[in-house]
Amino acid sequence: MQKALFFVVAILCFSVNAALSQKISGNLVDSSSGRKVSNAVVALIGTKDSVLFKFVRSDKDGKFSLTGVRPDSFVLQVSHPDFADYVEIVKPEAGKDLSMGNLFVTQKSKLLEEVIVRQNMAIRIKGDTIEYKADSFKTQEGASVKDLLKKFPGITVDRNGKITAQGQEVSKVLVDGEEFFSDDPAVVIENLRADAIDKVQSFDKKSDQAEFTGVDDGSRSKTLNLVLKEDKKKGVIGKIVVGGGSEERYSNQAMFNFFKGKQKIALYGIMSNTGVTGLGWSDRDQFSQGFDLSDAEIMPGGMIMLSGGDDGDFSDYDNSYNDEGIPQTIKAGAHYSNKLNQDKTKVNGNYTFKDMSVNAIGNSLTKYTLPESSYYNRENHNAKTSQSEHNFNGLYDVKLDSFASLRFKFNGKVGVQDGETSSLNETLDNELALINANRREVSSHTDNSVYLGSVLWRQRLKKKGRTISLNLSYKTRCTPSPWGKQIRWNSTMPLPETNQTPTAKHLTPMIPVNTAG
Repeated sequence: MQKALFFVVAILCFSVNAALSQKISGNLVDSSSGRKVSNAVVALIGTKDSVLFKFVRSDKDGKFSLTGVRPDSFVLQVSHPDFADYVEIVKPEAGKDLSMGNLFVTQKSKLLEEVIVRQNMAIRIKGDTIEYKADSFKTQEGASVKDLLKKFPGITVDRNGKITAQGQEVSKVLVDGEEFFSDDPAVVIENLRADAIDKVQSFDKKSDQAEFTGVDDGSRSKTLNLVLKEDKKKGVIGKIVVGGGSEERYSNQAMFNFFKGKQKIALYGIMSNTGVTGLGWSDRDQFSQGFDLSDAEIMPGGMIMLSGGDDGDFSDYDNSYNDEGIPQTIKAGAHYSNKLNQDKTKVNGNYTFKDMSVNAIGNSLTKYTLPESSYYNRENHNAKTSQSEHNFNGLYDVKLDSFASLRFKFNGKVGVQDGETSSLNETLDNELALINANRREVSSHTDNSVYLGSVLWRQRLKKKGRTISLNLSYKTRCTPSPWGKQIRWNSTMPLPETNQTPTAKHLTPMIPVNTAG
């Protein structure tokens, strides 16, 4: 009986799986020569939601097979660099494979010049690049590129501005193929408006060296390229947001972009005391990497453990404020880029300024119970931190000829951090009379400045993959030893002696009191 039941269940599972797993197959043929078309991308895109379901490449005989296809309505799209796109609606039925026979594709060179091919597909696959047509995804008026990206299937943006595309973290966002605000992708997607974008391309970018030599070194970085609409490449695009609330809270932002051909100028500014600390994910939920609240750990008995860290020479401070206190922030940035001399010369420069301060207060009361007595522990702590920082970088890249290039780069950072922490730990008897008190105060100050300049000359030889490179760089860093002072005071009376381990009961949890400034 059990064997028969198992056999029936297996047959049912097989039938259900077969019903949900159709196959779509076919052959790609050049309409003019009759030759088979290999290495073309054949993709299935949902007609209802424009989500990419699956894609394959045609083999050397032009054959393709899409397996595991559910019964639904899809757009079947064939893409190849040398051929015009082929698009057809397909509706596979449950339990039936779909054979499309020969699909004839036309070479782009054979298309008449007066024929205009219009393609309105929301998503296209071109080689290793996934391309999203911006106007196919509706956003509210005045929305940013960040809001637009959230509409794209396969791309996510978390609350801190971190971008993930096809399961990989995006490390660069380009505008018309050029860097925009250096290496902070979140600044770019917040600073540009969605209605200025024609399409967004997602791809794995090769290293600069691999692109120059033509030899793949295996290095890749997930990159988005924002292609501007032609009519948006001139004029001014801007956005101003002003907000205010109770308890003198405010949050103001302004962003402006100036375009003239290949010349781009961008400015942004932020003033806030509501927790918004910047445009980029590298500092949105973070605050100061030196002697600050996140590094001032209050240990049992009121002791404070201080530590510091380094986040890299030219990165933002690590700025975590652990939701205690609300930072008062001023941040501004500027960008300039241009292409000159028939695109043989590239100029790119960025500058950012940031000034933040926070005051955090916390307290707790804990009761410890013994078999014959009890006592209390009361903790109060206060942490004040402030920082200011200037970051700047620039690039001048010129192609000397078709085989040689010369690149000048510079980076700089100047920063100051100050911190004050204090803690008061009191032990009280059952009547809340003072038994022991421990107070500690610590203050610190840190200066940090880094400057780096480099010159890179590269010469590509006639034999593919052969190059000669010369790189000269100079770096100077001034980081005086951080100074600080400590004040500690103790007043002690003996606790009742016992061999029993006390049990603790938190009467009031640590309650942060948020104050700005």
